[in-house]
Amino acid sequence: MSKKNAEGKNKITQEEIDLLSKIRNLKMKALTGNQVWLSSKMIDEISNHIGSAEFKLIYSSEYLEGQIGVVLSNRWYSKYLIQRLLVRYTKLIPDILKTTPISWLRINLLSQGYYNSIEDINKLVKSSDIELKTFAVHRCSHHMLQELRKDDDRRIRQIAYKRLGVGEYLDDMLEDKAFQIRLIAAEAAPLHYPKFNEMVNEASSKVFYYIAKKIHPKQIPYILGNKGANDPHIKQILASRVAEPPLILEME
Repeated sequence: MSKKNAEGKNKITQEEIDLLSKIRNLKMKALTGNQVWLSSKMIDEISNHIGSAEFKLIYSSEYLEGQIGVVLSNRWYSKYLIQRLLVRYTKLIPDILKTTPISWLRINLLSQGYYNSIEDINKLVKSSDIELKTFAVHRCSHHMLQELRKDDDRRIRQIAYKRLGVGEYLDDMLEDKAFQIRLIAAEAAPLHYPKFNEMVNEASSKVFYYIAKKIHPKQIPYILGNKGANDPHIKQILASRVAEPPLILEME
């Protein structure tokens, strides 16, 4: 597996150097005449010459996987090569899931159903790998989402809220530190939603737009001090709403 030296630069082993040379030679052999780009058929042929031990070198090192993409002149080719090797070496899949640092590869296998139960997915919501964690949050058990609403990463919180149901957490979302989450809630909130009365200092112009459109007309004077109220379009919205007649909504 590739390691890093004290300066943080990637060190590559002799085995990995030899494998890259082999793949480069296989590529040159596959290309004939004036061909520049490899075909999927050529990648299939290259995969036939890579043994299981060499495949293990590839999936054990994110750096090596990237270098194979360089050798093959396209990252897509390296991914396709790994896909072909997976077909040949399915017995290695359990080891890949346990050991590979390559996020897209683990996600690919999990997407195909290579896991025992939902608990395997639930464990991944604790991952430090944001790609893997994001994948897991989209699929984890519902009870895990409550904790994820408080995650440090805005993208994770947003997924959790959407899965739980935005309408159930409007107040919490409108208090979120990320304007993207406040915006989702402001857009979904009903007219005259009480929480808007507490958002007179809203910093996001995008969120303030919905506050201006939906806050109770009697509360409009209290938001005029917000800098967002100086926007010509917002001024027009607020002016028209001040004279708004009382609105009674009756739903059958």
